[in-house]
Amino acid sequence: MSKSARVLVTSLGVGELGQRIRLEHPHADVVAFFLDAFLESKCRQNEIVTMCRSDLPDDTRDAVLIPVRQDGEAELVRDYLQQAFLCLREGGSLWTATDNPNDTWLGEQVKTLFGRVSRRALPEGVVYTSSRVGPLRRMRSFECEFTFRFRDRLLRVVTRPGVFSHRRVDPGTRAILKTFNVTDGERVMDIGCGSGVLSLAAASLTPQGGVWAIDSNHRAVECVQMAAQRNDLANIHAEVAFDGGSAERRVDVCLANPPYYAQFRIAELFLDAAKRALKPGGRLYLVTKFPQWYDENLLRWFQQAEIKAVGRYHVITARA
Repeated sequence: MSKSARVLVTSLGVGELGQRIRLEHPHADVVAFFLDAFLESKCRQNEIVTMCRSDLPDDTRDAVLIPVRQDGEAELVRDYLQQAFLCLREGGSLWTATDNPNDTWLGEQVKTLFGRVSRRALPEGVVYTSSRVGPLRRMRSFECEFTFRFRDRLLRVVTRPGVFSHRRVDPGTRAILKTFNVTDGERVMDIGCGSGVLSLAAASLTPQGGVWAIDSNHRAVECVQMAAQRNDLANIHAEVAFDGGSAERRVDVCLANPPYYAQFRIAELFLDAAKRALKPGGRLYLVTKFPQWYDENLLRWFQQAEIKAVGRYHVITARA
C-alpha cells in the first residue's frame, strides 16, 4: 500500500480494523466508515478519522476493506460491495474477508461485480482480493417499499439493507401495534425507530401532535423521512440520535422495540431515553420476548408498569 493511499474501511464493531490499518500504514489516508452514530462515537475516541452516513462516499479511493461476518446481513454485504466498486479508482483494490473458513458465497458476490478474484484460505476464515477494471456492468437498487394496514389506513414503508426489519414488519412490532394507543394532539417519541413502522402508525393517530423518530442508524432516519413524505405525514420529525435526542423535548408517549443483543445494555439506553423524554404521567409502550428481565429491573426507571402477553411477545406499559 502506497504512503499516500486513500483507504476506506467499513466496520463490524467500533473500527478495530480501521485502527489496525492506520497503525500499520501511518502515512495512508485511512477512514473508518459507519452507518451507526453510536458505534462511530466509540471509534472517535481512538483518534482515527471516521465517516458516518447512509452510503459509502462517491469520491475516489485506492482501496476499500470490507469485513463480513458469516451471520451478517447478506443484502447489506451486496450493497457495500457495489458501492465499493463505484468509489474505487480504476485499478483500485477491494479487500474483503469472512470468518467462515468454508465460504464460497462471498467470493461469488465479489466475482459477479469485479470479475477476477483471488482467494486466500486461513484457519479462521477466507480473504478475497480484487481490482476494479472498467465500469459497473449493472447497477442494482436495494431499496424496498412495502405497505401495512394500521386500523383504517394503508401505510407505505421504505427500507434499505442495514435498517432494522428490512422488507417486512417484524413480529414484535406487530405486537406493539395491537396494543398502543395515542390521542390526537399527543407528542410521541419512537426510540430506535428502524424503518419507522411505529412512527408512521403513531403519526396517523395524532395529526395535531407530533412524532419524533430517533435512531443511531443514518439509513433508518433517511428511510423514515422518505416514508413520511410518501404518506403525507408532515408531523413526523426524524433525527440521528442514540441518547434520546434533544434534552428539552418532552413527550406524552414513547414507543420502543429494543434489540436483544448486548445483554440488555441497549434496552437500558432505551429506558434511559424514555425516562428523560416522558412528561409526568406519560406512557411507555415497549415490546420484548424476555419479560423476566424487565420484571426484575424496570423499577429502576418506572414505578408503575404492567406486562401483557401478545402472542409470543410481551408488551410493557409503564407510566412516568
